[in-house]
Amino acid sequence: MTNRPPQARRSRSVPLSQQIKLWSLAAGRCAFPNCRSILLLPQTETDSHAKIGQMAHIFALSENGPRPKPDDFPLEDINKYENLILLCANHHLEVDNQPNKYSAEFLHQLKADHESWVSERLVLQEFSSADLESIISWLAVASTLEPSTSVHVVAPQEKIQLNGFSPQVRRYVDIGLAREPEVKTYVEDRAKLDINYPERLLQPLLERYSDFKADNLRGDDIFIPLWYFASGDSLDFNYKVAGLAVLMYFFLRCELFES
Repeated sequence: MTNRPPQARRSRSVPLSQQIKLWSLAAGRCAFPNCRSILLLPQTETDSHAKIGQMAHIFALSENGPRPKPDDFPLEDINKYENLILLCANHHLEVDNQPNKYSAEFLHQLKADHESWVSERLVLQEFSSADLESIISWLAVASTLEPSTSVHVVAPQEKIQLNGFSPQVRRYVDIGLAREPEVKTYVEDRAKLDINYPERLLQPLLERYSDFKADNLRGDDIFIPLWYFASGDSLDFNYKVAGLAVLMYFFLRCELFES
């Protein structure tokens, strides 16, 4: 009998950047179309907000779990966004208890369909001046640096190609660019009273961008958490589209995503 080394225990730790990517692209909702429950409870006077959603593995975390990973699926990708789907607790139990009905192919398609539904909602979503004001205020409060960055126009297509954005993120870029003029009007009106206003809004975005770069993130893995931050760390559709428009305003005019 041949002695075999014991299998290393697979970590349940999902990197924060992958968690943000999953939750943001799912808009914090269960992926099942007959559910789509909101999986983030708002904070109350006595408690902070609470996540009640579950990041379910498409290919199983454990070797004996439902939907074992195929041999050609890299073990290091087991806790990455591509192998995760956001579900409510009931649907997580359902898909894991009936893995033949809910195959990996089914779950990948379910996830893709749900994220397409989210992007379609963002195309149609209206945000009010109050929503934009809330996002702008969030960035203004988050700013800790003195203005030091000159704003200049940069061709967005070059940034898209340089960063290798996926088609999915390119769609979000297009959605944000379509709403960017609303932010432009707002910021330019405020800049008439305070010439440094745009730079102060930009600083916290540049700080977060630098942090993500330092963590060796790039492309989609920077864009999505930066969008989440620009949305006030909110999964609300109004704030998501307002934050996306704000991010695109600076995407057109500064060093974000230039290297």
